Order: sequence, then C-alpha cells, then structure tokens
Amino acid sequence: MFRAPCVAGIRIWGNEASFACAATIPRVKDGRLLQVNVSDGGVPKVPIPAARINRDGVEGDRQRADTVHGGPHRAVSILGIEAIRRVAAEGHPIAPGTTGENLTIEGFDVSTLAIGTRLAIGDEVIVEISKPTNPCRTIRHSFTDRRFGRLSIRAHPTDSRVYARVVREGTVRAGDRIRLTPPTSDDAEQFLIADRLDAAERESAVAFWETAKEAGYAINTMDDGEIAVSASSALPGPVFNSALGFAHLPNLLDRAIAHFATAGVTGWVLADAPPWPDAISDSTLARYAIGADDIAPAPDGVRIRELAHGEIGPWAEVIVTASGIPEPIATAWRGLERHLALVTHHH
Repeated sequence: MFRAPCVAGIRIWGNEASFACAATIPRVKDGRLLQVNVSDGGVPKVPIPAARINRDGVEGDRQRADTVHGGPHRAVSILGIEAIRRVAAEGHPIAPGTTGENLTIEGFDVSTLAIGTRLAIGDEVIVEISKPTNPCRTIRHSFTDRRFGRLSIRAHPTDSRVYARVVREGTVRAGDRIRLTPPTSDDAEQFLIADRLDAAERESAVAFWETAKEAGYAINTMDDGEIAVSASSALPGPVFNSALGFAHLPNLLDRAIAHFATAGVTGWVLADAPPWPDAISDSTLARYAIGADDIAPAPDGVRIRELAHGEIGPWAEVIVTASGIPEPIATAWRGLERHLALVTHHH
C-alpha cells in the first residue's frame, strides 16, 4: 500500500496480502541458451546473435498486445527446445521463435521448474521465473489444427512457455551457459497469488461498475480484460474512480492517469508495490482467500449467513454502515444492490 502527495491529481489505493507458500525445485542439470528471438510485434520472432535484457524485456523486441504480454513481471518469455521437438514430432509446424518466446533454451524443461527459480545466463543476466505463459490465438499457426492449447501448462506440464522477471540486467548471447538456482524465498509465489487475486478484484469491480451504469449512474470505464479503470465525477471516491490490474502492469500506469485526467477526477490505483518512486499508501485493502468451510465461528451477537438470491437490503446496509460511506455514495450502494444480486459470482 502506498500513498503519495498529489501527482497529476492521482492518489494511491493499494493492498497488502500475506500468504505462506512452499516452493520446491526438481534436481536438474544446467543448460544453455540456444537462440535469442525478437520481433517488431507478433510472431514469429526471429533469431539474433545477442541482445541486451533490461527490466522491461529484451531490447529490440516489441509486444503488439502490451496488456497481454510484457511488463516487468512478464519481461522475458522462455521455451525449451526439447518441448519444441516433442510438439514438432506430432506433425506441427513449430520451430524456435514461432510461438513468440524470447529465449529458446536447451538442457531442461523450464516449465517444470518452481516459480522463483533463477536462471543465470552468461556472465551478466539473471532472470527469475514468475509464471507460466498462457497460450493465445496469436500462435495458432504453429499447430496443424490451430489448437494453440497444446502449449498449455495444465494440459502438457513439460511443454509450456514461462515468463520471467529480470533480476540483473545485461547482455545474453546464443550459446551462453545457463546456471539454475532454487528459490530462496516465497516472494515469487506470493506475487503469483496476489496477481490472481488482483484479476478476481478486477472482474468483480468491472461487474460492479457495469451494474452502476445500468442503474443510471454516469461512469466512464475502460476494460481490456487485463487492466480496468473507472471514473465518475458524480460519485467521488475510490469505489467508482479506481484502476485495477496494474499490480503486474505498472509500466502502463499512464493509461489510468490519462483516464482520470480526461474525466477530471481524482483516482485510486490498486497496487502491491509503489507505482512510482516514493509513493506512499493512501489506504489498505486486506484480502483473504479461504474456503467457505474455513470461516471461523461468528463471535457472540453476530450471525453469518448467505443471503437468498434476490434478497435486497441487508447487504447494502451492512456495507454502508460498517464503512461509514457518505452520501451520495451510500445511496448509490443501496440502488446498485438489486442489479448486483443478478451478476454471476456475486452473492
């Protein structure tokens, strides 16, 4: 959580989360960098002898869909030649670079390594595995049946691409040795879980904003499935003037700022780390991921129950009263409940 003095009219609203995760790493041998690949957007990426890697990715490489790929936590995409050969053996026209990986490696199946594993490449660069790469239709031409899900880690755990963040910048070259280091903390796993929660928060918030529109409130929203921003001069405060998805895409924060500026509102950005230098949290949002059966017994005098579908009134009153929500936001909350009760995943 971070707070900053007024910067372009924006204040920060962030979150804190605590998780206990255990990361393990299989015993594997070191490998080498077979090929470095770049493109001006899209696939295939073509090989080059060497490239400098910084915290934003491989210099000379560009992402056409910059909310789907790229950013400091998805700076480098990696795929093993062993996986490429297995897929090619099935008759698919896959080859190094055709599915958009920046680094084609050999010597081990990178998708089997634990999140947080570090790869020291050559004499300078160190990257850390951050998450699996979800396959998308852009790479469909690498498969005879166009079924790009062949690289899904869920369906084929050894044959997925992975993303990595850059720990130490430098230059890599084809032929560089790759040395593996097991995770030394659970920081990478914690970020992965926080990233999933951030996505859930975005989906929930977008549904909430849309129901507000249906209820007649003027709200200007932007949502591309990865980042989402809302702005409403009629409903001040962070509920209807917020930006989500920037925990893993802080490099695109200017889009949220531009959206708030166009609407002439003060906005809040949900973030797990300072979105700009010296940012200080404005407020804290605690989020807990537990199953319904794990909820502790209610304290004396408190009853916990699930509201019946279509039961309107209690939920909004609890939110308004407990949070001390002022007018006109309180009236908006009450007016939205009937619409929100019908939205999938909200109850």
